[in-house]
Amino acid sequence: MPRITSLECSRCHHHVDSDSARTVCPACNGFLFVRYDMEEIKRSRRRPDAGSLGAGIGRYAAVLPEFAASSLGSGGTPLLPSRRFAGLLVKDEGRNPTGSFEDRGMELAVAAAKHYGVQQLSIAAEGEAAASLSAYANAVAIGARVFLPQDVPMPSHLQCVAFGAEVTVVLGSIRDCERKLEQEAKNGFNLSELKEPFRLEGAKTIAYELVEQMGWSYPDGVICPAGIGAVAIWKAFEEMEQLGWVAGRRPRLYVSGSDTGSFESGVLEASGGRVVEGTDALATLLDWARHEGILLSPEGAAGVQTYQALLASGEVAVTDRVVLINGSRGLNYAEVIARALRLRPKLPSSLPVGGIITPQ
Repeated sequence: MPRITSLECSRCHHHVDSDSARTVCPACNGFLFVRYDMEEIKRSRRRPDAGSLGAGIGRYAAVLPEFAASSLGSGGTPLLPSRRFAGLLVKDEGRNPTGSFEDRGMELAVAAAKHYGVQQLSIAAEGEAAASLSAYANAVAIGARVFLPQDVPMPSHLQCVAFGAEVTVVLGSIRDCERKLEQEAKNGFNLSELKEPFRLEGAKTIAYELVEQMGWSYPDGVICPAGIGAVAIWKAFEEMEQLGWVAGRRPRLYVSGSDTGSFESGVLEASGGRVVEGTDALATLLDWARHEGILLSPEGAAGVQTYQALLASGEVAVTDRVVLINGSRGLNYAEVIARALRLRPKLPSSLPVGGIITPQ
C-alpha cells in the first residue's frame, strides 16, 4: 500500500498528518486531499493489467490507503456503448452494492473510520449517500446516524432503515439536514460531502477504472455526477499523469444541473468544461429504457440531455469519445418515476381470502 505523506488543504495548502481521523483543515476549514509519495509509487508499482485481477476498487490498491478492503465491495462497473450515439459510452454505477456511485467513496471512508477507531458515523444527505453509509457501516459494525430531507426517495430511506441506521427525517432541504446534524450528532464523525478526506479517495477509482477500460487512454469528455464526482475524477487524472499510467489530453468535464459549489465549478473550468442546465429528463429516461435497454437515474438521463446539448452547440463532435457516468440505478428513484408516469397500483376487483371470494 502507498505511504500517505500528508493531508493537504485544498484552500490554504496547509499540511497535516494522517495519524488520526481528520475532518477538515484545522487552519481554515478547507477540504483535505490525501497526498502520497508518488515517486515511490512510480518506482515500485505498475498499473493494473490483465494479469492482476483485483476485484472492485481494491484493483487500484497501489494508489489507495491500506484500509481499502470491505466485505461488500464496490466498483468494477461496466462501460456500455450507446446503440445510437457512436461516441457515447455509459459508465453504469447502478451496479454497485446499494445501487450508486456513492458506494465507492463510502467503502473507503468507512474503512478509514474503522482503522482510526471511530465508533459512530453521521451524514446529512439526500438519499443515496446515506443508504451507502448505512450499508458499509453495518458491514464493519459501526453505528450510523443519517439525516434525510422529507422528500428523500423511498428506496434510499428504506435501505437506511433496513441496514439499521438511526434515521432522522428533517422537514426542509439538505441545508436544514446539515444544521440538524450539527445540533444533534456532535459525537458522530461526519461523512457528509467534503467533510473528510477519504471518501474522495474511494470515489476517484471511477476515473482509474474508466481510463483502464479505454485502454489507459483518456476519453475526450466526461459527464460527471454532481457533487464530488468531478473533483475526485480530476484528482485521479492528476495522479495517473504523475505515474505515467495514461496517454492523451486530459478530458473536459461536464455536470448537468445548475447548483454546483465553487470547488466543483473550479475543477470544471480548469478542465475546459462547464455546467450544462437541462430540462425535465423523464422523456429521456423512458427513451433510453425502451431503445437502449438501460434504466438510467434521473441524473443520468439529464446527462444524456447534456451530451445532446453539447453536440448541438458543437462543443462535442459525434466522433469524440464521451463517457456519461450514470451515477445510480433508476430503481433508486422508482417512486419518483412512477409518480411522474402517473402509475398507481391496481387491485383486482375480487380477492381470495381463506378460500372465500370477496365481494366485487
